[in-house]
Amino acid sequence: MPKTLHSLCILGSALAGYAHAGHMSSKVDDIFDKLTLEGGLGQLFQLEAASTILNGSSLKEDDLSKYATLGIGSYLNNIGIYDKNGTQENLNGSEIRAVIDRIMNVSLEKQPYNPILYGLDSVHGANFVGKATIFPAQINIGATFDVKYAFQVEAIASDDTAGAGGKLIFGPVVDIPNNMKGPRVQETYGEDTFLVSQMATQAVKGIQNSGLVAACPKHFLAYQATSIGYDRTNVEISQFNLVNKILKPYMAATDAGALCIMESFSTLNTLPMVDNTYWLSYVLRDVLAFKGFVITDYKEVQNLVDYHHTAENYSEALKRSIRAGVDITMTIDYYSDWIGMLKDIMKEDPSMIPFVTTAIKRVIYVKSKLDLYKNPYSGKDLISKIGSQESIDMAVQVARDSIVLMRNNNNTLPLEKDMKVFLSGNAFDSAGGQSGGWSRSWQGQDGNDFFKERITILDAMKKYAQKLTYTMGLNISEEYNEQEVSKAKKMAMDADICVVALGEHSGVEKPYDIDDLAIPVNQTKYLNVMKAACKQLVLVLVQARPRTFDDSSEIGAILNTALVGPFGGQAIAEILLGMYNPNGRQVLSYSMKDGYNGIHYDSPVDTKCGNGECITEYPFGHGLSYSNFSYSNFKLSAENVSCTGKLTVTVDVTNNGPMDGKEAVLLFIQQKTRSHVPEKKTLQAFQKITVRNGESMTVTFDLNQKAWTHLSPNIEDNFRRVCEPGQFFVAMKYDTQCNFNGPEKGPMCGAFRIV
Repeated sequence: MPKTLHSLCILGSALAGYAHAGHMSSKVDDIFDKLTLEGGLGQLFQLEAASTILNGSSLKEDDLSKYATLGIGSYLNNIGIYDKNGTQENLNGSEIRAVIDRIMNVSLEKQPYNPILYGLDSVHGANFVGKATIFPAQINIGATFDVKYAFQVEAIASDDTAGAGGKLIFGPVVDIPNNMKGPRVQETYGEDTFLVSQMATQAVKGIQNSGLVAACPKHFLAYQATSIGYDRTNVEISQFNLVNKILKPYMAATDAGALCIMESFSTLNTLPMVDNTYWLSYVLRDVLAFKGFVITDYKEVQNLVDYHHTAENYSEALKRSIRAGVDITMTIDYYSDWIGMLKDIMKEDPSMIPFVTTAIKRVIYVKSKLDLYKNPYSGKDLISKIGSQESIDMAVQVARDSIVLMRNNNNTLPLEKDMKVFLSGNAFDSAGGQSGGWSRSWQGQDGNDFFKERITILDAMKKYAQKLTYTMGLNISEEYNEQEVSKAKKMAMDADICVVALGEHSGVEKPYDIDDLAIPVNQTKYLNVMKAACKQLVLVLVQARPRTFDDSSEIGAILNTALVGPFGGQAIAEILLGMYNPNGRQVLSYSMKDGYNGIHYDSPVDTKCGNGECITEYPFGHGLSYSNFSYSNFKLSAENVSCTGKLTVTVDVTNNGPMDGKEAVLLFIQQKTRSHVPEKKTLQAFQKITVRNGESMTVTFDLNQKAWTHLSPNIEDNFRRVCEPGQFFVAMKYDTQCNFNGPEKGPMCGAFRIV
């Protein structure tokens, strides 16, 4: 075999006209020509550091040297949790950087043009970096309906990752979840494609703001669109919904300049995504004009043989994935054999050479965009910012604006100052429970041991509540101890009001699969005891997905806090005590009927449950406030609009008191008739506003054709916009549903026609 990639590529005559490499610069070609064969092929493999070159947090120098000689171009993930001073901690930013810098140093010694990319799952902050601030989960950021938080949180996560030596963040997650049982719902921004697209744009810009770190939106494509809600299962979905719902956040992310896309574990209509040329090449490259590299999810090339059973051997799997459009294979077993395997593939089938060449050049392109060939050790100056008070303050503020007041019968909340408050539940003192998966480790950590800096619900309530009693009642492992429950019951009976905080264990992915959404049996038993014992009851839900429970009238108020992060107890206490006005909104349709799971607010208009409508108790967009907001002077600028025209919508929002507050103003579009069954309604615009007590604000939305057109599902049309003239409605507010079979219904409905 030739010793350099340049001489190898001369063998591939098809290379000269290979279209997908057209955006590459002469700088990329220059670096490519200097790579050895191993140095080039190694760009296409990413190793898991823990299983190859690390022993805990210490480097295995011989193995590191071996893989550096092979030209391995990237590594990933957590660098050890170890016993330091008798406690369990993650390595801090300086310690992680020392390890990554050593990997970089050895790699460059062995292959001078191979600065490594180190990737981290910094999915809600740099969550694997000790002392770095862990933020609320993406599901919380979505619930704020405030896109600036997507940018700000990711910018901090990016800086903390860069400070620790990381160059690649595997995020944001831009999946649209279908079944709410899914173990990764917590990682999404919600069920609505417009909301997710807006958040994705800002998240990508936030991650890449400094120019030091690449964003890698995931999981392409339809990973969480499974109907059965179990991880890594086949997805059956129409082309129309794929293009108009699932693909749009990736369009937004690539438009924002994302340098990486991660494909998914899923099979789409029985074809594994890692072997799907249509989506990875034709759509991603030709239609979306994506210029960066595609990386697989964990062991997905190997999974073609071991999990999906669509390839006979690893050589076939590798060949097919590269042809389909994969550039980097994330983790495989027997790494050195795979490099040799790829050499043999090219030798036996020269038509593979242009595919391999283009993949290598895409990796070089991203590394050059990050300036790694000139400044491979960038980001050292950011170490001092890791875990700053400013980032903690931001985490608390995001938590405040993400909490959803789902119910508040008879103004149960806020708690009155002189009330005797009894606090209990398995989630009342657990920073890990508040944080969920991907918090200091893959599955997260229950309790407080891994969170030296934290504010749990108990911490904050002890600080602010004047008359507080507490006991866990139901412990973190949810063991039902009759003696402890009896103690809690007595304390509850002595209180004026009970606050019960219930939540899930932390977790994510396949180990976090569940069979139904009902809260665990012992939580139900404990909640029933509290219903009987308490004069008034507030339920605080700390959860990764919308779990169902007996939603009876004994529960006066319900707070859905989702996963507010280790400092989120501060935000929960402030809202309970009236120190902050809740303003979060549901981003997942939340029904207490498990059979309604997967029926979303934007389901087709002909979706029926039995003989009637599918009533969701807490629909998308629902969220109460301590203020009474009213809407008036709702106006549309025109009754008739051309397909390419514009429509201005205005509405006055008044805060009738008694507190200053924030309001998410949501605008939906309904289409009366369409060749494909129209949705009941779709979110097409939103603004988060702050209105002082007693004041009003005029909110203006300028709509264009994106609001009333859909994308053609045919790639031959380049997914062009399709306009179908006819009757449309603007529906202002989440609970407005205009009348498809007659004149508009209600003061927040406005009719217009596309002509």
